[in-house]
Amino acid sequence: MNKYLVIPALALAACTGNGDKKADTSDQMNWIPKEKDSRKGTLSGTVAGDEIDALWSFMQEGMVDSINIAFKLSAQQGAQKPLKLNTANGRLETDVSAGYTLLYKPADCN
Repeated sequence: MNKYLVIPALALAACTGNGDKKADTSDQMNWIPKEKDSRKGTLSGTVAGDEIDALWSFMQEGMVDSINIAFKLSAQQGAQKPLKLNTANGRLETDVSAGYTLLYKPADCN
């Protein structure tokens, strides 16, 4: 899986802190792999402590789709649980048994 994700939602959450309050959020997320079709869409979910559970609704190759995704934030980085292929239905889904192994660098908030 390519790691060419642009995630403004993580940058926004990292810049605003990670208190213990639960909040609904909605922001943009773009997956732009090299020489492949991109996915551009909206994140909608909740923030609880340092974890984000979201539904990513996106468009790819003219089709609308969605995936549940999970992120964890720290002061040094953002991380995402990887996606895996569900062979029963042919769809990608978050590997809930995996750790937060896809790492993202923090954005400059200034």
